[in-house]
Amino acid sequence: MTHDPTTIADTVGAFEIGTFADTLLFGILCLQCYIFLHNNERASRLMQYSIWTIWLLNTGHLICSIHVTYWYTVTNFGNVLEDFTHQPRSSAFMTLFGVMSNLMVQVWFIFRIWILSDRNRRLMVVLSTLTGIAFGVAASFALITIIPSPLTATEESVTRINWLIYFTHSVDILANLALTIALCYYLWKAKMTTLSKTRSVVEWTLTYTVNTGLLAMIFPITTIILRLTRPDDMVFFSVYVPYSAIYSNALLGSLNARDWVRHDDDPVTIHLSDLDNSVLSTPNGTRATINRGNHHAKSSSATTPLTVKVESETHTQVVKFSDGYC
Repeated sequence: MTHDPTTIADTVGAFEIGTFADTLLFGILCLQCYIFLHNNERASRLMQYSIWTIWLLNTGHLICSIHVTYWYTVTNFGNVLEDFTHQPRSSAFMTLFGVMSNLMVQVWFIFRIWILSDRNRRLMVVLSTLTGIAFGVAASFALITIIPSPLTATEESVTRINWLIYFTHSVDILANLALTIALCYYLWKAKMTTLSKTRSVVEWTLTYTVNTGLLAMIFPITTIILRLTRPDDMVFFSVYVPYSAIYSNALLGSLNARDWVRHDDDPVTIHLSDLDNSVLSTPNGTRATINRGNHHAKSSSATTPLTVKVESETHTQVVKFSDGYC
């Protein structure tokens, strides 16, 4: 049986493109998760488990998208129209995994805003309400596609629920926009009141967060535009499928970016109790010997600067608090 090439490209082809993009972004996400967990071994278990949960949800999302692609292209090849009006349940579970992953990412952003805003309860109520509504609407849409019903029985009925697709993504865009604006505002506010070294870190973080946040929001916006302009095909799947992975990468990228910046020209921190004939490594890899008796340092390289900074315990605690995942 032959098909119109345009029909295949607008249906199976669009979903395959989305799956390929999702696979690529999942590989990047694996690297991002490894970097975070490796560089933050002392982070709380709750933080580590949340990152693992995001990774597991995206794993399930990718498995479901691969199964849907296989179902369209192999199991039921030759019935393109029927395949897209009677989708496998893995398609709905793919949506559900993506919705839960996005919720975890948004909770992370809310937590960072909670710290930066000095625990502003009113703001937390607003952001949590928007996030909860976005999750509820998206989860309802996923459940509608999981349970067979007249709403999704024919191509015409699928077209009639376009309003639900528009509403789902519109609420999601609104929640993401509110989170991005709040995060950028408090990062900018923190930049104006912190030390010069911290200012450079926050400045880099602010720039990175704005870019990745806007990039993540482009996907649901593009999904709505494609669905509005082409309501009778599935081209929007090409950007809808990888949305969960790009949003998760936005969070991990903004967290890991802080470490990339801090690795540049970081000073060597030495506790006084460790200055008994200790051998230390400087940032550029050379070795220096510290003797408690004569209070001077001998370095293997005459041109290697060594900075010793003495901090009180109270000041160290303040630095640790301000250096949290905010």
